[in-house]
Amino acid sequence: MIIIVLILISIYSGQSTYCNTQVEQESLYLEFEKLVQTRQNSKAIETGHGLFERLVSKYPENASLHDLQRRLKVAQDIVELISKGLKSRQKKSIEDIIGLDKRLDLPSVGTNEEVHGYLLVPAEQLYWTHLESFSHELNIQGVSATESIFLWGYYCLRMQSWIKEVAINITRVIVTNPDSSDLSYYSFVLPLLYICEEESGWKKLEFLFALVDSGNLDTISDFCLLRVDRPSVAFAIAKYKAISQGKSFSSVDWALAESTKCFENHRMNIAEKILNAAIDALSDKDKIVEMRLKIAEYYGKSGDNLAAAKRCKQIAGDFPDSLLYGKVMSSYFAYLARQLKAEEILAEIDSVLESPSCQRYLSQLLYLKWWALRKTNQQVLAKKIGEQLIEDHERDPHIAPVLLAHATDALSNQQYEKCRQLLVHLTKNFPKTNSAKQAQEILVRLGRK
Repeated sequence: MIIIVLILISIYSGQSTYCNTQVEQESLYLEFEKLVQTRQNSKAIETGHGLFERLVSKYPENASLHDLQRRLKVAQDIVELISKGLKSRQKKSIEDIIGLDKRLDLPSVGTNEEVHGYLLVPAEQLYWTHLESFSHELNIQGVSATESIFLWGYYCLRMQSWIKEVAINITRVIVTNPDSSDLSYYSFVLPLLYICEEESGWKKLEFLFALVDSGNLDTISDFCLLRVDRPSVAFAIAKYKAISQGKSFSSVDWALAESTKCFENHRMNIAEKILNAAIDALSDKDKIVEMRLKIAEYYGKSGDNLAAAKRCKQIAGDFPDSLLYGKVMSSYFAYLARQLKAEEILAEIDSVLESPSCQRYLSQLLYLKWWALRKTNQQVLAKKIGEQLIEDHERDPHIAPVLLAHATDALSNQQYEKCRQLLVHLTKNFPKTNSAKQAQEILVRLGRK
C-alpha cells in the first residue's frame, strides 16, 4: 500500500512539475510577445534567446529547428564580417583625418592591428556565398503551435535587428567618409537573404530605403538588379523613391527602362524576367504586345534572329486583332530576312499584305517581299514590286536600297542617265543611309564618263 501511495505521489509530483514548467514557458512566450510589441528589442532578444535554446534542447532531433539555428548562425557571421570590415574602414578614415595636420601627435585609435588590415570581400560575393543557406523555404515542424509562433517571431526579430544594426553602422561610416558610399551595398546583403523566399516582404524593411541617401538609391537599385539578380528589389526601391518624392510611378515604364539597362549590361535573362513580370500584371493587350515585342527585339539584337522571329509569330497568333499586328508581322519577316529565309517570307507575306491592320507597315512589308524575290532570283516580279515602292513611297527610307539596286541594274545595262537619276534621288532624299554612301561613290565614277 505504501509503495502504491509513493508511486502516486511521484506521478503527481512529476505532473505538477511538468505543468509548472508549461505555465512558466507560456508566461515567457507572452512576455516575449509583449516586449516585441512594445519595441523593447534588446530585452526581447535576451528572453527569446533563452527560450530558443530550451526548444533546441527539448527537440534535439528536430531538423527544422537545426535549420533555423544554422540560418541564424550564418546571419550572425555575416554581421560580424561586415562589422569587422567597417571598423577597418572607419579607422583608416579617422587616421587620414588626423594625418592632415602633422603637428598632431595622437595615438592610433584602437589597439587591434588585425582589424586595420582586414579586407572586406565584395558585397555581391558575400551574398552569393551565403545564398544557399537562405534559398530554401524555412518550414518549422514538429513543435506546438505556440512554439512555432514564437520561433517565427524570434527569427524575424533577430534578422531585422541585425539588418538595422548593419545599416546604421554603415550610415555612420559614410557620413564621416563620403568616399565610402559603396559600403551601402553591404546594408542590403542580409535583407536580400532574409527576404529571399518572400519577394513581397520589402514593405516591412522600407526603413532601409530611408537610411540610404536619395541620390544613392539608384546605385543600390542597380546593385540589386545587375549584381545579385533581384529585380523585384530594384522595383521596390524605384517605387519607394517615386512615392517619397511625390512622383507618379509606372511599372510598365520602369520595366521597359530597366530591361534595356539589363540588356545593355549583357543580362538578357534578367531583362526578360522583368518584362514577363510586368506582362503578368497587365490587362491591356496592346501593352502586352508591346512588351512581348520588346523581348523579341532583345533576342534579335543578341543575334538570335530565329528566336526573335519565333516570338513574333507567337505574338501574332495570340493577338491577331492587336493594333500592333502590322508591326509584329513586319518585325517577324525582318528577323527571317536577317537569317536569309527568303522562301519562308514569300510563303507567308502575301496574306499579311492583304490584312487591313498591316497597311501602316505596307512599305516595309513590300520592301521585304522585294528583297525575298531578288534573293530567290525572281527578278521580274522583284522589279515590279520595286517600281511600285519607288512610285508610291518616294519619301520612305525603305526604298533607299531599292533605288540603289535599280540604279546598279541600269548601270549594268549601260543606262547611265537612268542610273544617275535614281542615284541623285537616293542621295538627295536619304543622305544618311548606307545606300546613299554607295550611291555617292557610283556618282563620282559616273562623273568621269
